[in-house]
Amino acid sequence: GARWGPGGGQDAGARILLPSLRAAGVRRLDELIVSHGDADHSGGLASLLAAMPVGVLRAPPDPRLGGAQGQPCAAGLAWRWDGVHFKLLHPAANSPPRAGNANGCVLEVRAREGAGRSVLLTADIEAAQEAQLVESGGLSPVDLLLLPHHGSQSSSSPAFLAAVAPQLAFAQAGYRNRHGHPALAVQTRLRELGHPLLTSSQCGALDWDSRQPPSAAGCWRVQRARYWHGPPPSLNALEALDGPALPE
Repeated sequence: GARWGPGGGQDAGARILLPSLRAAGVRRLDELIVSHGDADHSGGLASLLAAMPVGVLRAPPDPRLGGAQGQPCAAGLAWRWDGVHFKLLHPAANSPPRAGNANGCVLEVRAREGAGRSVLLTADIEAAQEAQLVESGGLSPVDLLLLPHHGSQSSSSPAFLAAVAPQLAFAQAGYRNRHGHPALAVQTRLRELGHPLLTSSQCGALDWDSRQPPSAAGCWRVQRARYWHGPPPSLNALEALDGPALPE
């Protein structure tokens, strides 16, 4: 969650995550994984930790997280809750502490071993880390892929996309953001490979019930559509992102 100011409560942890968790009846977190120390990924951490008990905090070796780092986030760690299988694919267990995208936690979640729906959460890893994952042989096709680094042109390499073959790719990227995410090259690559793409600027929050394939039907702007919102999000990457934009 982003950090919006120096004062307490001025971040997405306090203003979005905590109210959402409380509305769902959650009063304690069994485990909290912080992908890495970038402010847009960890900026709400302090507010969350101050307001809610956390059983296990897991993060990569990132000096920006300081004492809040908790237990390591390392490839090979796996656990099962209620039939759902969680597995960390990156970074390596012996990775040195360093700030930046290379040590981001990559988490695979599968509903049942080898059979159920799956999602891959990729933090801000880039092409070099994607190549390591491909070479390790640890990647499998997934239903939903959170695009690495918000769809940056430095990520989503062809070999990586071929290995995970997502039914739907989703990019967390603001409307007309200054970084140009998701990059046109990534949009084109996904379209050529036949992988549909949605972005948070089109969709809002994506609500996915894993009993069904992921789709635009889970978009907040579809579920809460208003007549002034214009056409619903499209799953055709270039048509969706180059056509009329939904209001932010």
